[in-house]
Amino acid sequence: MFSFTNFERAALFRKLARYLYGKASLREAVIELEDSKEKGFLIRARAIKIDWDNGNMTVLLTSLPIETIGSSEIVQSYFNRWPAEELQFRYMKSAVSLHRVAGYGKKEIQDERIAQRQVHATKMINKYKEILNEAIEDIGVHEEAIAKLIPQKRRLRNQGIIKHGKLNLPQKQMGQLDSYEKKIKNHEKKIKEIEKEHSEHFRLLRKHRREWLRLQGFDQSKIKPLGHQRH
Repeated sequence: MFSFTNFERAALFRKLARYLYGKASLREAVIELEDSKEKGFLIRARAIKIDWDNGNMTVLLTSLPIETIGSSEIVQSYFNRWPAEELQFRYMKSAVSLHRVAGYGKKEIQDERIAQRQVHATKMINKYKEILNEAIEDIGVHEEAIAKLIPQKRRLRNQGIIKHGKLNLPQKQMGQLDSYEKKIKNHEKKIKEIEKEHSEHFRLLRKHRREWLRLQGFDQSKIKPLGHQRH
């Protein structure tokens, strides 16, 4: 079993992105894991850090390819599979890909027809990613801006008090809060405009990503939670 070592030492961080299916910001990284039974034995793995807008933080570990499956699809698949209230009981459990393992060995048996369909899905994903390359980069700029504004907005709101059902802040701070909210809404509007302009291509990209995951059998053992914090 491998254990989480130090997220701050993670390498190859990618830009912040907004979670497509909920209120959170996602950041990808390659992190080091150490074998709990063989000290000093390290591997590197893909990790997704989820900073929820409410201040909570979750880290998922997966071996699914970054070139094919986006972080939002992985996070959505994980939380769709395991209800949030059950997560705390599953954090320390490891999963095994039984449906793809024969006997007691480590050799995987794969259906060739499924493999061919998955290869086709991968090609289609790469095709639409290339078509949408500029749009995806433009969206990324706006998502990173939103992800940086959210914690500033949250910290400012936390300084206020609730009185008669309304948030109360000094006038200057309330003005700053309004400014943050307007900036966030403006970035969200720009993202929607970009997605609308390329709506059919984005639809097909997401369709083929869902198909890739379905053909994978959504192997839950390839997505594991490393930790959860509440701030």
